[in-house]
Amino acid sequence: MANYKIRQEINFTNRIISADSSAIISVDAADYNGATFYFEVVAKVASDTLTVGCWDVALGSNKTTVSVTATSYTVYRSASFTPTAGEREYIVDVSGGTTPLIKSARIVILQDAATITDTVAQIEMGDYETNTATPEEDPTLFPIAEPKYWLYESAKWDPTPTFSFGYTAVCENDMGDVTIGLEADDGSYNWTGSFVTDSENLFADDESIAYYENGPITLTNGLHYRVAVMVENDAYGFDLFNAKIIATQTDATLITKLQIEYLMINEGQSTTGNKNYLNSWDTSEWNDEGGSLTYYHEQSTTNAADNTKLEYDLDGTPTLVTNSSITGANLTRSSALTMPSTDTLDTDIVVSTGTIYGDRILTDVYLTAAGGAVAPTSVIYGPLMGPLGGPI
Repeated sequence: MANYKIRQEINFTNRIISADSSAIISVDAADYNGATFYFEVVAKVASDTLTVGCWDVALGSNKTTVSVTATSYTVYRSASFTPTAGEREYIVDVSGGTTPLIKSARIVILQDAATITDTVAQIEMGDYETNTATPEEDPTLFPIAEPKYWLYESAKWDPTPTFSFGYTAVCENDMGDVTIGLEADDGSYNWTGSFVTDSENLFADDESIAYYENGPITLTNGLHYRVAVMVENDAYGFDLFNAKIIATQTDATLITKLQIEYLMINEGQSTTGNKNYLNSWDTSEWNDEGGSLTYYHEQSTTNAADNTKLEYDLDGTPTLVTNSSITGANLTRSSALTMPSTDTLDTDIVVSTGTIYGDRILTDVYLTAAGGAVAPTSVIYGPLMGPLGGPI
């Protein structure tokens, strides 16, 4: 029996950067068994050589770097690196080059083991914004400007993860209270107006950019989630750099079900065409060993006519990833994709009547110790979206 293989990623930032990032991510290598770690960026430079590094904040140096010379957006992956032991915080370090632009940055974790016993999925939910919301004596929750929605489906996870909520933020001044957390709906985008219990964090009077992680939190099957904020008293506002739902799983024998993200567009887009939020697809990074791997395209948008699709063969004739074209408001998911063998993927916005907040590829992973196929629970999508895809 060959090893199981899965791919996780942790997104840094939700905007184009040209200098060191303010966005912080947290990684503990012990949370992933059989893991090899890489640093990956989508970047370009007008001239000279741009060096982009994965900077260990406590260590005060880069764990690894990539050298960027391309004058059009290109995916660069570092050599493998070994994270410092324990829970560590990282930022993106930028130096050199003329007019450097980094569109995406992530840590990619490839797990390759006889059994997958420990893993963490981080689902990007945030945006980049500097918000100067007017404080209220009786404040109410409001969503971030460009929310990425996510649907929790308990049947997609075994064992049930321990969930938490992590984000990077800062108060704009030291005069009041800002609280950030998760908000749930009723399953039909009627939002509750209150934080998911224990997801929220009050960071009053804190003018230093910091990473916060709150939990454990309890999520409810069939509900959508988004990031929400409350501004109180004399607060002038906040800056938000990223935000994630974090799903931690461990099992002494085998983790049999999980859902993994490839983040594509990471900040709001309102024009059509290919967006160059590239991600690398490689079939050799996956092996279900008798189980199943099912891929879906998912978008978070404002209007019912908004339409995106995934493409590959970007340097030749851009080709549609079969079944990836989706249209709809809020959270819309495709039917199962037919993935290419190995290629770079991009999102093409076909129609944008509002704002595309973001899109992702979701991988539903089903593993089995018996080496026989696990019955896919993806049949639950039928009543949600129908055979051709649609809102969920």
